Amino acid sequence: MVTTTGKISIRPAAGAARPDPADNASSITLLLCGDVMIGRGIDAILPHPSDPRLYEPVMHTARGYVELAIQAHGPIPVPVDFAYIWGDALEAFARLAPDVRIINLETAVTTSATPWPDKSIHYRMRV
Repeated sequence: MVTTTGKISIRPAAGAARPDPADNASSITLLLCGDVMIGRGIDAILPHPSDPRLYEPVMHTARGYVELAIQAHGPIPVPVDFAYIWGDALEAFARLAPDVRIINLETAVTTSATPWPDKSIHYRMRV
């Protein structure tokens, strides 16, 4: 939490409840979430997936990742609702109710199927 006086305090997210605004009216709650990747197989199960071709050394289609997930965890209802891909995170976001959420999206949001030159792995999802 960063206050207007510039002081920073950090509290654990696990099981933490939203702080009482009466304790410090000038504070905000910030949720930081890193390395969220919704390309590859995740995009392939959404209502409007991108081109499934992958330019990776081992896997050549995003559907291959979906097949691996089905083998490991059972059937996936395709297409899935956009909330489905967030799993338990949505409940955690709601419980913590941060004022600000910052998520590092490890996926290009694009309609382009052209691979980036000199890059072996391309994470992308459709707009």
